[in-house]
Amino acid sequence: MPHGRTGKAFTCLVPGCETHNDGRFGVLCSKHRQNRVRNGHPEQSAVTETELRPYEDHARRILEANRYKPLWETLFRRWQLAGDKADEVMAQWTRGQPMDKTVKAAAESFVAIKEEVEPMKVLSIIIGMHLYRAQRPHRFKSDEGFNFTLVRRVRALTKSHAVYYYHPNGKVRAANYIALPIASTKRVAEWINTVFGTIALAIVQKLEEKKQKDDEARRDFNRMVSEITVEDESP
Repeated sequence: MPHGRTGKAFTCLVPGCETHNDGRFGVLCSKHRQNRVRNGHPEQSAVTETELRPYEDHARRILEANRYKPLWETLFRRWQLAGDKADEVMAQWTRGQPMDKTVKAAAESFVAIKEEVEPMKVLSIIIGMHLYRAQRPHRFKSDEGFNFTLVRRVRALTKSHAVYYYHPNGKVRAANYIALPIASTKRVAEWINTVFGTIALAIVQKLEEKKQKDDEARRDFNRMVSEITVEDESP
């Protein structure tokens, strides 16, 4: 079925999806529209905690090996300043100052991250995400898909990121993720990347340079081995 108008509905614009959207002006079906809001791209799937763990562990080891560097103190001061700006936005909203609801939602989410998550934990996730992307670039459908996934992984550490349902015995039955408005997620990603994005990219670049040097050394060694001549006669 071709994309476009079909009777009173439209087919989803995601290649291979023949589902009709429900809205008059929409171009995506409900499934891919939800993916767009949650993950930044209609075809982007969520990155799980288990999936990210090896890269986050690698990031944590890097941070531990450099724990006495003065850089971290500077970064965490910047993180605090970013949190202070989000606090001020929330204070303005409390005083009744008119503002875009997406700005308020972004500030509220950032304040929750600042208050509930240690900066070093946030940094390890950011670096881990960039390490993951460097290893598996095709896992992310776009830059926005990467940034939305990054925000989602950080927000997962806060209490406000989901609504929990419980069994009568008190055990958690399920958790429904509460997605921010698209504009809010973009804003949170911008705030996080402004503080931690540069150092994460620098670490990835250093690792890539080290890998290239190791590869060159390995090739040089293999070349030298290949140049060895041996006698044909047995002893």
